[in-house]
Amino acid sequence: MISLVIGLAFAYAPPTTEVVQKNKPAVAKASPELSMMALAKQPTARRAYGQTHLQKRVPSAARFTVALKRGTTHTHPSFGWKTKWGQRLGLSEVGLPSGTASVPLTDVSNSYYYGTVSLGTPPQAFKVDFDTGSSNLWLPSTSCTNCPSTATKYDAAASTTYVANGEAFSIQYGSGSCTGFLSEDVFSVGNFSAAVTFAEVTSESAQFESSKFDGLLGLAFPSIAVDAVTPIVQQLIAASQLAVDVFAFYLQDESGTGELTIGSTDATKYTGDVLYAAVTSDTYWEVALTSIAAAGTTYVTSASCIVDSGTSLIVGPSAAIASLMAGIGAVYSTTQGLYYVPTVSAGALPSIDITLGNSVTLTLTPSSYILGASGTDTFLGFEGSSMSLWILGDVVIRPFYTIFDIANNQVGFALLA
Repeated sequence: MISLVIGLAFAYAPPTTEVVQKNKPAVAKASPELSMMALAKQPTARRAYGQTHLQKRVPSAARFTVALKRGTTHTHPSFGWKTKWGQRLGLSEVGLPSGTASVPLTDVSNSYYYGTVSLGTPPQAFKVDFDTGSSNLWLPSTSCTNCPSTATKYDAAASTTYVANGEAFSIQYGSGSCTGFLSEDVFSVGNFSAAVTFAEVTSESAQFESSKFDGLLGLAFPSIAVDAVTPIVQQLIAASQLAVDVFAFYLQDESGTGELTIGSTDATKYTGDVLYAAVTSDTYWEVALTSIAAAGTTYVTSASCIVDSGTSLIVGPSAAIASLMAGIGAVYSTTQGLYYVPTVSAGALPSIDITLGNSVTLTLTPSSYILGASGTDTFLGFEGSSMSLWILGDVVIRPFYTIFDIANNQVGFALLA
């Protein structure tokens, strides 16, 4: 049994719905920095935002001007603004080929996303949070003593393909935990199906009570898997299910339906070039963070980051985040636990350029990183932490079509169609 201890990474949502904190398991095989990481994925606790409600600012097409920069000039066909591009590196040019699964994703207040998978024979359906920051699939068991009453629980006795394993499974989070045991059964997503090993959870801490998903499905590398279980996508690859060893996220807010594509990319969801940054550590999806700049000032150089679908915000070292926020005129609210600017000044916020690897620059406009407004304050999607590693969460993933290329060990970004 492996027991993993992690810290916290705050994730924001308007108080009219859910506010989540997300933690990620530390990993014995990772670096000392990673072993202290605050990176997980389950909702843990509500956070009060005073007496007023935060109003979500849904960007209109006219001002949702995220950009990728590299190479020659290209004009976005939908919005008319210009971005810089390099050579096209997309994996799929038309439609979805065989060997591909498309999973609709439901947004919960821009805090986390879930989709449906099934396990067992006949299939039992579950809602899972697809998490590029962890590597295990776990689901609540019918024998769980304190799992949320709303959660769908896996019933081994109802499956004719269930195989007992019994090895203990345990993850200790900074503000919660779950324990259980390993089992084996037939897993299905889209048109994929394979026998897999997963965890049945028999005890969850109270922090899971408000979640709208049943369990988590990790999409990171085998090296960080609890109990050395092969991650689900790698188990599908071993079963020769995927057309291409790749998966991609298309995230939408609550006004639309997102998509996780496994086995290819969906060319109808993006336009222009896909620009890639090489993975530097096959633990999390870690890439080189070359710089972060805003309004002509560079605030970060020569760092590392992970691209994490299970974290809501941009998380970085407290001092670096504080410097960046001060540079754009934001201050920290100890009451709210977030950085903010006066709403009257929000229109003057600059775009923020995040450069990955040698030449991939993601430009986030204010509409991408503004969380919402409460009274006279507008809150931003940045959070400080005690570690040197940066986490690029959904604030960065959502404005782009984001590709996790297992075959070539790289992460790609393209403008949304």
